[in-house]
Amino acid sequence: MQVFERYAESGRGPVYMDCRGLAEEDYRSLEEALIDEGNRGIIEHFREEGIDPARNPIEFQTYELRYVGFIKANERAETTVRGLYSAGDESTFSISGAAVFGWIAGEEASSHAVSRRQGLEGSAAPAGDGPSALEGARQLVEAIQGRASGHDWRDANLALKHTMADYCGRVRSEAMLRAGQSHLKRLRAKIDGSLSARNRWELTRCLEVRNLYDLGEIAFVAALERQESRAMHVRSDYPYADPLLAGKLLYIKKIGNVPVFEWRAAPP
Repeated sequence: MQVFERYAESGRGPVYMDCRGLAEEDYRSLEEALIDEGNRGIIEHFREEGIDPARNPIEFQTYELRYVGFIKANERAETTVRGLYSAGDESTFSISGAAVFGWIAGEEASSHAVSRRQGLEGSAAPAGDGPSALEGARQLVEAIQGRASGHDWRDANLALKHTMADYCGRVRSEAMLRAGQSHLKRLRAKIDGSLSARNRWELTRCLEVRNLYDLGEIAFVAALERQESRAMHVRSDYPYADPLLAGKLLYIKKIGNVPVFEWRAAPP
C-alpha cells in the first residue's frame, strides 16, 4: 500500500503519474478536482511552464494509504452495508488513493445497481428490499427535478460547510455538538423540501449533497460518543485521551432511527 515510502527506502524512484490514457473529459474533471482542493497554483504553474500532464508523465508523490477515521471498506470499496460503497476522501487519505477507489467504487456500484434492477424485474425482489424504499427514492428524484424554483445544490452545500465548521470543528464540546445536530436536522428538512435541479448534472450534485448531510450526521454522533481528546479530535469538555480507547476504532450502525456504537481493536 505504501508504495511511495517503499520506493524511497529501496533507493528506487521517483514515481510518476501518467495521465496519457485519460479521455479529455476525464482529464478536465481531474483538473477541476485539483482546483477544488486548493491546488489552482499547481495548474497555473503547469500552464506557465508548458507542462501538459495529459501528454507527459510527471513526478508524483502522495501520502501512504491508511485509515484515519474514514468509512471502512474492503478492496472492492464495499462497506458493511450492502449496496453502499466508499470512495474519494471518505475511503483513503490521499488524492491518488481517492481517485483509484473512486473508479473501483463506481464500477462496483454500477454492477450492483444492474444486478438489483434485474432482480426487481424478475419474479422476486431481493430479500429485505420492499417497494416502499424504491418508491420513496423515485418520489425524491421527481420532486427535485420537478420544482420550477428552489434552492440549488450550492446553497445546500454551503449551509452544510458552515454548520460543520461552526459546530463540529477541531475543538468540540457536547453543547456545541448538540446545537449543531439540531441545526443540521432543520437544514436537512429544509433542503428535502426545496432542492431543485434543472438538469441531470445538477440532480447528481443534489443527491451528493444529501449524502454529505448523512455524513455530517455521522460526524456529530461519532464526536459525541468519543469522550476524549486525541490527535485532531479535541473535546474541550474531555481534554485528556482515554487510555482504554488507544488503538481502537469506533464503529457505528443505525438500527431503526437509533445509532449503535461499538469500539473495536484496529486491524493490524
